Amino acid sequence: MKEKLGEELWNNIFTFSMVRNPWDRMLSLYSYRVKHDPCFNKRTFKDYLLELNEPNYMRSDAMHAYEAYYYGAAQYLLDQKGNNIVSFIGKFENRARDLKYIGNKI
Repeated sequence: MKEKLGEELWNNIFTFSMVRNPWDRMLSLYSYRVKHDPCFNKRTFKDYLLELNEPNYMRSDAMHAYEAYYYGAAQYLLDQKGNNIVSFIGKFENRARDLKYIGNKI
């Protein structure tokens, strides 16, 4: 968005993102894949997570091949030096409080 809006505007507006607990996110992704991919019906959540430790888990024919599924929030919200690229990062588990804060800021 920064590229589309331009650096000057981006630096003068309140920007934010909400992130989810990583375990919540992985369980949600697993549940989605079980529902939409018949081969997942035979895997437990534990097996699914353990497969992420396999050396070839990202090969093109592997179930984890779409790597963007597994990006952490930092890969979206931090620059190459580890600095936040948004004004505020809220947590889903604190959404009532954080959404109130966001509402007050905008």
